[in-house]
Amino acid sequence: MCGRYTLKTSGAELASVFNLAESPALEPTYNVAPTHIMPIIHADSGRRRVMRAQWGLVPFWAKTRKVGLRMINARSETAHTSGAFRSAMRKRRCIVPADGWYEWKKMERSKQPYRFHRTDERPFAIAGLYEHWVDPEIGEVLDSFTVLTTSPNDLAAAVHDRMPVLLHERDWNRWLNPDENGTQCFEQLFLPWDEDDLVATPVSKAVGNVRNNERALIERVEIGPVQGTLF
Repeated sequence: MCGRYTLKTSGAELASVFNLAESPALEPTYNVAPTHIMPIIHADSGRRRVMRAQWGLVPFWAKTRKVGLRMINARSETAHTSGAFRSAMRKRRCIVPADGWYEWKKMERSKQPYRFHRTDERPFAIAGLYEHWVDPEIGEVLDSFTVLTTSPNDLAAAVHDRMPVLLHERDWNRWLNPDENGTQCFEQLFLPWDEDDLVATPVSKAVGNVRNNERALIERVEIGPVQGTLF
């Protein structure tokens, strides 16, 4: 599961990296959690544009937005057949920009959070799906998204049995193109990311509290010897 991530990248840098039609106004966020409203990138008339959406996809058929709390991740292997995700998988694919994600490693007496990020801290393009949901009671429209996950590389596997699907730049247009909707054409996109481009940094357990959102959360902490090759 990917249940927390970071986006400290500036709007100007994000626009440059992803060749966006506009530069979004962004504040550094060090502890993105489910239900937070975050930027996602989608294709609009051939251009990449940013929209704001809630993390936790609410299917169009849902009676309440609370369903989204269970839909923060979608397994890439089954999203095309899932009743919650298959419509979005066909028509509403997006990129979720992030520059790191957190996972918790089970220790002898507790859990230790790690932040996975690139060696140079460049942002990732996480494969996502988005949906438009209309509240049946008040008619309000809610945009929401989910993060696709896949099997982990060796580095990530030392902490968790899943990792986000990270897209290479060569695949961005293909993923966002609504005319590309065959499951088989995406299978090669769902492979684990090269672990040589990743760092797993042990961080403060304060990240477990969603109210905490400061740069100190991503700073390395010393935890002593642990099992697994994480350093």
